[in-house]
Amino acid sequence: MRRAIWACLMMLVVAPFAHGQAPLAADPEDDAALASVIHDLCDKKIALLGEAAGHGDGHTEAFKVRLVRELVTRCGYHAVFFEASHYEFLDLERSLQMGQSVTAERLGQAVGGVWKFEREVQPLLPFLAAEANAGRIHLGGLDGQLGGLEQSYANDIMPERLTGVLNEPLRTQCRAAIHRRMYWDYTDAAPYDAADKQFLLTCVSDIAGALQPADATQQQELKNLDLYLRLDQTELATLIAGRDRAMYQNFRWLADRLGPRAKIIVWTATAHAAKDATAYPPFATVKALGAYIHEIYGDNAFALGFSARSGAFRWSRKTNRPIATPQDGSLEASVGGGAATGYLDRTQLRKLGVVPGGSFDHIPHPVDWAKSLDGVIVFDEERPPHSTRPGYD
Repeated sequence: MRRAIWACLMMLVVAPFAHGQAPLAADPEDDAALASVIHDLCDKKIALLGEAAGHGDGHTEAFKVRLVRELVTRCGYHAVFFEASHYEFLDLERSLQMGQSVTAERLGQAVGGVWKFEREVQPLLPFLAAEANAGRIHLGGLDGQLGGLEQSYANDIMPERLTGVLNEPLRTQCRAAIHRRMYWDYTDAAPYDAADKQFLLTCVSDIAGALQPADATQQQELKNLDLYLRLDQTELATLIAGRDRAMYQNFRWLADRLGPRAKIIVWTATAHAAKDATAYPPFATVKALGAYIHEIYGDNAFALGFSARSGAFRWSRKTNRPIATPQDGSLEASVGGGAATGYLDRTQLRKLGVVPGGSFDHIPHPVDWAKSLDGVIVFDEERPPHSTRPGYD
């Protein structure tokens, strides 16, 4: 279970379309379900697009890519926010505001390795980069976690800028301490301990005292840095709850800058997207990102989940796991068999009541799905993503 949660927390980098591989073809069996979802989402203000918590579902990713393109081009969505580095996307937006074009590679760096290695996702990157460069959409990241692999702005440039307001020798000391935490440069002989954490928090406090209040972006970066340092070494449930609350605060900060008419897509995991994720054991005591958003937007927000009747998903770097045959009366069994992808809308979910289903993590959990989600896509067959990440099969 912890593996699935920490899969959400990884941020890695690779160039799009690695090894010269072409994008994968669309799945025609998805067409009818895709049209139904677009119908339900087109007039909403917030579209929360989930996926299983391990982020190992290639069919889901391909469907979401098609859906995002349609929501942007046909339904007038103005923004796409990822469960990805808040810092990297703030820097990306800063570049756009300075009149600099954003490449697909730069966008992939911000999106991070949870998704950008996947051939299913890679066609989305040049599309979103072109839309952002043309001023038709805004891009954002919601996650303030620290230490994303090869995310050079968050790990290196941002700490230099933030500590630049300090006097020596504190400037050098704080830069070294933040660098060590970003790269987790600790050993058994010199572990990360309470003294390290306290010194980092002191650095943040000193930076806050010297930082210009007018620089809203740097203030936002510092706020997230402080929050995630405070979450360090907490229990997993505390980390998850604090992370979802922080992602909502970042969502609110970004959304407020777009104005009240903005239509926003959120690309995330189902547990974060859900109106109520407490039936999912790791979120039993957690108020999810989607719960905060639905409190504000009500029926103008829509949480979409995904599941499958068969197939497999990526469990680890070298391992895929099969999806078990659905139980009678389950969420998945409620959709008729056959090759076509099914879609359960809000009315159909209400009729089901409490039934087992695997939309959170491919493990059947008894859930009142209408209270958790507004719609669920059920594939006949899920498949692991086609990864271009070195060392992955």
